[in-house]
Amino acid sequence: MGLSESAVRKRIARLENHLGAHLLNRTTRRLNMTEIGAVFNERAARIVAEAGEVKLEISSLHVAPHGTLEINTPCHSAFSISHRQSRPSWIFILS
Repeated sequence: MGLSESAVRKRIARLENHLGAHLLNRTTRRLNMTEIGAVFNERAARIVAEAGEVKLEISSLHVAPHGTLEINTPCHSAFSISHRQSRPSWIFILS
């Protein structure tokens, strides 16, 4: 995570305070998740996974334009050459 142990402890304490419940049982030798902590962890993992799915879904909507472009113009050779190179996923029909 790139955080110090102290920073992680503080964030967990803040989260527990916000929720009004202990998420972890701490002893000098062990650290165990409470029942509430397990429920919270399971739900949080699902939310994070769903957020990742939404991000993928949204990014798939931002696909570069593609398709067929038909242009009727008398001087088309310069346009045809320059734009075919700049938009390789497009099909140009010049007549």
